[in-house]
Amino acid sequence: MKILFLILFTSATRATTDVEKFLSPNAVMRQLFEIFRNAIKNGSKENNVPVLDPFVNLQNEFNIDHPNMRLFANLTNSVYSGLGDFQLKKIFFLKEELAVDLTLLFPKLIMESDNYQMKGYIFGLPLFGQGRLRFEVKDLEIKSKIHLTLSENGIATLIEKFENPQFSVRKILSNTEFDENIDCIINKIVKDVLATYITRFNKYIIHTYSETIKHFINVFLDRFDTWRIISSLL
Repeated sequence: MKILFLILFTSATRATTDVEKFLSPNAVMRQLFEIFRNAIKNGSKENNVPVLDPFVNLQNEFNIDHPNMRLFANLTNSVYSGLGDFQLKKIFFLKEELAVDLTLLFPKLIMESDNYQMKGYIFGLPLFGQGRLRFEVKDLEIKSKIHLTLSENGIATLIEKFENPQFSVRKILSNTEFDENIDCIINKIVKDVLATYITRFNKYIIHTYSETIKHFINVFLDRFDTWRIISSLL
């Protein structure tokens, strides 16, 4: 991976070098995503990035306030995995707009916790209980044109805005304890309807949380010296 980054860095710093002689702009973007994948799965001391897949959180709180989804949950010893297994199905670098048009697929994302406490509802379905928690999100596909910008320190490439973002989920599986009486019923309802409803309301969800999503992604991107590479494609 270091050799790959050196190749990209060298091509970006030679003023008379045409990067397309070595790699097309789309291929360069794919290699950058591989660098990000490696950092997500293995961490990077050089970039001060911890291992993010799996990501372990000893104590975590969720507070979601949405007309169709209102949840408060307190999770203990939670583990999130699958983030680094993304598939870059499509990516086009748009030089004139300084943007990328991409389709990203996460085949399986898993959230599990040794113990949780939760209350609220999702699309009219009351959710409450405590115990062990496990959710699997199958085939989360994200599509968007992403406009890029230079970071304040002039080193990193950050997200300026999402244009026409959307996502879909094929299925959500649950193996979660609720009250030991209706566990199977609730888990089956989650399997049968939750992915459909979330996909149906995906644009509203993205509109509500896009700035939060952009912030967390930019915190990650800000740790990489990528502007030299992006600017060489312009």
